[in-house]
Amino acid sequence: MCLIILFISGCKKEHFSFLSKKERLISNTWEINTFVDHSTNISFEIPYSTYEFKEDGTFIITPEYPVLPQYATWEFIDNEQYLRIGSNTFKIKIISQKLLGLQYGDVDIFYVPAGN
Repeated sequence: MCLIILFISGCKKEHFSFLSKKERLISNTWEINTFVDHSTNISFEIPYSTYEFKEDGTFIITPEYPVLPQYATWEFIDNEQYLRIGSNTFKIKIISQKLLGLQYGDVDIFYVPAGN
């Protein structure tokens, strides 16, 4: 009994989830919170768009302004350590239900659920 209580209490981390990485990724519509280029140490403002990862491997970017959505494909590679979106491959820094962090070279992109 003590082992069960220790296991349950040990799992109470802010970003802990029993959901798979795929379930965490597709469970939200995302928006960019932070876009940092470490080669210049500059954080960029990105025009507002929403980003959706669909179960069937479709990736949809929907800009705020009346522009047509953009479509691509997505997939995990290398034991879910990387995420390929279209022809670009990102290192996964974190996938939780509240934060998605991707790295592309010297650039870190952090997403949060849209509307938060």
